[in-house]
Amino acid sequence: MFVLVVLRDTLKIIPADFRKTREVAIKDAINAKYSNRVLHDVGLCMLVHDLVEIDEGFVQHSEGWIWIKVQFRMIVFRPFRDEVLVGRVRSAGDEGIDVSMGFFEDIRIPASEMPSGSTYSREEGVWVWRYEENELFMDLNEPIRFRVQEINFLDISPPRPKVGDADSVPVAHGPPFSLVCTIAEEGQLGAFARDLLTKPSEVRPLGKIALGTAKVAHMLESATTGVRAPLPGPQHQAVDQLKRPIVASTVQSKELESTLNVSSSSWSSALDKASQIVGDQGTKKLTDPKEMVGSELSFITDNLARLLESGHPMLNTVSRYYFSASGKHIRPLLVMLVAQATSIATKREGKTSMLVNSNIEQIDYSLMDKTVSQNIHSDGESQRVNQLMEDATRNGHGGRPYSPHIKDGLTILPTHRRLAEITELIHTSSLLHDDVIDHAETRRGLPAIQKRFGNKMAIFAGDFLLARASMALARLRDPEVIEIMASVLCDLVDGEFKQLRNLKDEDAPMARPDESAFSYYLEKTYLKTGSLIAKSCRSSAILNNTTDDIVEAAYIYGRNLGIAFQLIDDLLDFTVSSTTFGKPVGADLELGLATAPVLYAWQEYPQLGPLVARKFSNDGDVAQAWELVHASKGLERTKALAWRYASRAIEALAIFPDSSAKEALQNVTLSVLTRSK
Repeated sequence: MFVLVVLRDTLKIIPADFRKTREVAIKDAINAKYSNRVLHDVGLCMLVHDLVEIDEGFVQHSEGWIWIKVQFRMIVFRPFRDEVLVGRVRSAGDEGIDVSMGFFEDIRIPASEMPSGSTYSREEGVWVWRYEENELFMDLNEPIRFRVQEINFLDISPPRPKVGDADSVPVAHGPPFSLVCTIAEEGQLGAFARDLLTKPSEVRPLGKIALGTAKVAHMLESATTGVRAPLPGPQHQAVDQLKRPIVASTVQSKELESTLNVSSSSWSSALDKASQIVGDQGTKKLTDPKEMVGSELSFITDNLARLLESGHPMLNTVSRYYFSASGKHIRPLLVMLVAQATSIATKREGKTSMLVNSNIEQIDYSLMDKTVSQNIHSDGESQRVNQLMEDATRNGHGGRPYSPHIKDGLTILPTHRRLAEITELIHTSSLLHDDVIDHAETRRGLPAIQKRFGNKMAIFAGDFLLARASMALARLRDPEVIEIMASVLCDLVDGEFKQLRNLKDEDAPMARPDESAFSYYLEKTYLKTGSLIAKSCRSSAILNNTTDDIVEAAYIYGRNLGIAFQLIDDLLDFTVSSTTFGKPVGADLELGLATAPVLYAWQEYPQLGPLVARKFSNDGDVAQAWELVHASKGLERTKALAWRYASRAIEALAIFPDSSAKEALQNVTLSVLTRSK
């Protein structure tokens, strides 16, 4: 919307301005001459930004003025085509709507660019959009969002008359600079507050809503800085190819052997071979992910403790309990690596939310620790608790919470750091609740939280983690990221309900080990595990203001990695000891869950069907299922399926520009496949 334009001019400084400093006097002279002036084929000058070069001045002796040649940069209003802007309806007529942005009023939305079904009401003096049985009245002075279609300049300076031509020279009429815009698209263009009336316009005398006689529905939309309009990016077609489905029910262990040319029984050798496939010509060792993010990951436990400061000793102890153990921190690590990998990717221009800007030097990251609404201070208790949280986080991260981390030219912004912490809070809160529901004995090598503090404390602590994650998320001040991460909570609950579904019915989604059963299992796996990883990767790319192809590739990477991660988790439940795993093994069967190893074994041993249907609830069911899984190729086929999803994740990374962070993400993908806990 605004651009910097370099101009050069000779300016006069009048004697009255001699008392000012030279820079101030020059800037005042520039603003007096250029502000609110249209430069042909340039735009509307707003304000001088800075002075680039000042030459020696000379004095006009007859008048006492000083003339100075100056090169300067001017802030100019010059939107680009397809940019989405916000203004207010200034006037309306048969030919369309005129819009004002306060400082600029030559904006026209012609009748042809109104939404389909719109007509001009002469009685009301406004445009009305009719759809189904409702009417949307676009009143005067109403906020409206529109997209720029044409940028027009008209040279209104009179041409020089020819010598001897006594006739007057015609002057062009019309605004020197104007925009032609549209609100005809489906989506979020048009009025902000949409008043949907089920009664005819007679109930709107003088264009105002008669609340006593009309039913009003307010559909309020985000009032932040603009809306992220679609910006596909140069690789959107390649991204679309990554969305092709993976058919799980027919995966065979030999696929892993043929892909890597090693026996699937030698899993370690297979992954060594895989490292060569994604490495540089099969010889380059991939970047260590934790070395790549440096000290950022080492601060996360302390930063989380600061986010959870409550002023209540017991609540502090319970809410921080699982953070005292050495968790994998895979989710924060992914957020930071995606941040680095996308920091050099193609970006949008300008500012798309309060803390997202292509120029990070213009961002005040301390807003992350300040309230969005002053109303939170309306009572003393809320003010005290909020102040505790602000004071704790403001002094976190080694005393530099608002400084970007830059390594090898790759950047982790403070907002990425906070997103990583939010992701870990959401994940850990789900563990607290899961351990109560599943009657878990251990977690991360510690007694499960409810064993130590009781069910009530564990549930309240989980709720508290979600509450603090929500506050921190709101303070990122980006509606798209807030919506994406909030949807993760819905996914977690949806996944739990899918897991609880009765499997005995003939039409149940897992009544037989076919593709329908695998699709249901993998959808549940995505909702419970993959969603948080996928959507935090997407949000990390959004916070870098990248184009849609990069954002979507980040999501596809996270989605496939998340599913591969859970497949290996389901595999380890049959193959490692409780000491190594950090939690009881065989737990899935005890909980009545049919995971990928069981579904594949079921294809070989039909007698597993009744056990799955009754969720292994009879005596001897768990032991029998365990034996049949180990007797089948279920474990090898699960490895092969995990490799398929990991391969798709690595494919998605090809969309990112080459960097050490991209290599580290490849290494994370391979380490997920080789993990033992």
